[in-house]
Amino acid sequence: MTTRNPHYEVFDMDKHGRGRDASPNVNAKFTLKAEHLTLLQHAYVQWQDDETGAPEIDPKRPYGNSSVSRDVADILGLPQPDYDTTSADDYDKWENEMLALHKETTVALQIVLANLPEAVTPGVYVCEEYTIKWRRLQ
Repeated sequence: MTTRNPHYEVFDMDKHGRGRDASPNVNAKFTLKAEHLTLLQHAYVQWQDDETGAPEIDPKRPYGNSSVSRDVADILGLPQPDYDTTSADDYDKWENEMLALHKETTVALQIVLANLPEAVTPGVYVCEEYTIKWRRLQ
């Protein structure tokens, strides 16, 4: 069974996270969850010195350790399956759920930045046509 991932739909990506560009699809909608905001609060931000430089979230260890799925579960207080006693299918399902939350932080971060200095709260957001401006639906 394939898990629907709104991150891919918003950015017109394939199941591997590859897309044509980083611009959201026209009239894209995204449900911002408290979990997304919590993960962003724990992100390791560093300076990327390519070209003129820019801040980035550490791509190898976005939350400090190299096991992203376990970091996501730790940060959110979610149970983690035991690798040795859990079936491969169940472990893969759990890991895909954790990684989906992690990948969705791309949209969550755009929403947060697009709405500064206002406080951002969980809810459904829509992207304005041909922009990266997100507004909360009432």
